Amino acid sequence: MVVKKLAAEKVPVVAMARDPGSEAAAELRGMDYVEVVKADLRDRESLTEAVRGCRAVICTAAVKPMRFGKVSDLWSDPFSDPGHPANLNLRGIQNLISACEETSPPVQKLVRVTGLSVGLSPWSPISILFSLVNSFANRWNREGELAIRASSMDYTVIRPAGIKDCPKASETGDKLLLATDAPEWEGQRPPATTGISREDVADLVCASVDDKRLSKATLRVSRMARGTARNFYRDDARGGYTWDAIIPRVLPDRPGSLAPADYDTPAAAGLVLLSFVLGCVYRLLSSLLSLLARRVLALL
Repeated sequence: MVVKKLAAEKVPVVAMARDPGSEAAAELRGMDYVEVVKADLRDRESLTEAVRGCRAVICTAAVKPMRFGKVSDLWSDPFSDPGHPANLNLRGIQNLISACEETSPPVQKLVRVTGLSVGLSPWSPISILFSLVNSFANRWNREGELAIRASSMDYTVIRPAGIKDCPKASETGDKLLLATDAPEWEGQRPPATTGISREDVADLVCASVDDKRLSKATLRVSRMARGTARNFYRDDARGGYTWDAIIPRVLPDRPGSLAPADYDTPAAAGLVLLSFVLGCVYRLLSSLLSLLARRVLALL
């Protein structure tokens, strides 16, 4: 979607693909202003060649297929598994930053798309679930964002909530919501939503390349359905029907607002709690089945 939008604006694009022969890469190769090159976030040299001559890099990469968590993730080295999120969300981002900084002239801007849950506390039930099921994806995305902030590059990090293939907010009458990591948003977050259009996210990604108002900013973005009787006409004054209406409110990240966090302890606690709950359920079912068996035998 991002490549299509940039190409439609006649912006030259270098699209990186691990498999240039794939169907998706072939589709991109058929577009005007698009060049497809072979590159992998886990291969720093390939990245250096791919970004040479680019003024901005957009990274929307995610681990696919999803790697399900293992109990051994609590103590094993995540970088020993090529499919682990740590190798893409952290080491891959570190490789990309190095490639961008070392090429001549250096890349001016990095736009990274992660997810809204990255900003949640490690003790949040959602974070614990992601740690146990999705191999600590939030942790490694957070570490990757920290690496971006620590670099010398200008950046915009976009954390969308539940990307969906649906019409844009401006077409449905819904509102776009945007919160930053600035002090004015301390403790605040966008209200619960039903997700956000992939096209709306792509529009914001493209705007982030050149819009100086989005410099060194982390954007938490989502969408809110318009007020109706079904949702008690709920509304949010912070929202807007287009990004242009709410981008002026963006403020840059404050130093130290994002810090490393301990995800292991909450995950271990969640695993213990899950084991306890499953044990209780097992004992309850065993008791019910035993009672049922006795009743059946009594009737015979």
